[in-house]
Amino acid sequence: MAGTEVYGSPTDDNIAWSIDFESAVANYDQFLFTTGDCVHWLVANKNDVVGGTPYTNEPRDISYSSSSSTSYQARWYNRDGVLEDPWISLEDHASAVAAGTIVYGENSFGGTHASAVLPLHGGADVYIRDTVIMASSQLTANTWAVTYQDDAVPDFTTSSTNEVVLSYLIGAGKTPTLNLYASADCSATTAATTGVATPAVVSQVVSTGDSTLDTLTVGIDIDKAQIATSNIWNNVDSSLEFCLAVTLEDGGEVITEE
Repeated sequence: MAGTEVYGSPTDDNIAWSIDFESAVANYDQFLFTTGDCVHWLVANKNDVVGGTPYTNEPRDISYSSSSSTSYQARWYNRDGVLEDPWISLEDHASAVAAGTIVYGENSFGGTHASAVLPLHGGADVYIRDTVIMASSQLTANTWAVTYQDDAVPDFTTSSTNEVVLSYLIGAGKTPTLNLYASADCSATTAATTGVATPAVVSQVVSTGDSTLDTLTVGIDIDKAQIATSNIWNNVDSSLEFCLAVTLEDGGEVITEE
């Protein structure tokens, strides 16, 4: 539990691996212990797990867990000279062994301690974090916001460079992804004919009156000479039909789309 063992690879979860805790997250102060399938888990402060003097079957604080959304205590072990310690569990150690709710033990200790949980739940993992850093970067209600302002302004004069300009309110500092589809409501995700209509960010500034939001202005440059032969032209009623999707992504995963 010292977090000094380094082995395996963090990119391969099929085999056991570990990193140096302090190098990864300096001044970490909280643990998340969880089974591999996240069915059983608990969050506890570092001091409650390994801080202070050794302890034997003593109540230790759990911040919250898969069985409780509020703090409570469970009896754990962290004895001097006992290689399998600390024992961390969702409930008192005495009942956790048979219940299969032990989420951490060391020295490859076997028996029911392991067999009642590890093979049934995809092993176990330990995560760390610095709650001070986390608190300073808490998400707000607007972190992943994307809201169209219903203000599209068309300009198809010969001198126009952006034939359609529209705006959104998005989470402050977020980088949007813009996609233009050949459908009126984005129900179809067929991209607009290449080169006919190109969306681009015109500006992105902090919203007046709310620093958690940015005002995003998007311009769509439409090649007027190619409209009639493109897939955004509706020959039936001689109109343009397209949809601009503005998305915010995290690690390649779409979080919000408007």
